[in-house]
Amino acid sequence: MSAERGLTPLVGRRRELELLLDGFYRAKSGHGQTFSIIAEAGLGKSRLLYEFRKAVANEDATFLEGKCLSYSRGAAFHPVIDVLKANFDFRDEDNDPEKRDKVRTLLQQLELDEADTLPYLLELLSLPDSGIDKIPMSRRQEKIGSFRP
Repeated sequence: MSAERGLTPLVGRRRELELLLDGFYRAKSGHGQTFSIIAEAGLGKSRLLYEFRKAVANEDATFLEGKCLSYSRGAAFHPVIDVLKANFDFRDEDNDPEKRDKVRTLLQQLELDEADTLPYLLELLSLPDSGIDKIPMSRRQEKIGSFRP
């Protein structure tokens, strides 16, 4: 298979693959799961994910993948922001109004309430005029709910 070319053999990762598969089936039964795969470059993260996706290829699943990079350690929620930007199809050449429109369009497609969701997403994505400052919050809510990356 051409996708397997260039990937190292899956060695010593059977247990990790079993944990991913167990978590997948737990998520399917309604118990949300999140996974972090952490290792130095070249230690088989891509191969592990490839084998996992191959194992669940016939399942109805959506994969959201975010990456943590060494230079993003100081950025809160970087993997979440990475996933959101990819799903909103943000491009380098997009300006702020275009990004805002993409967020609105996807919210409409998902039939999500814009008033309850849009300000938080815009703030998380560091887009100007999010409107979050107009949402009444206690000092505690502001402190806990601060999304500023």
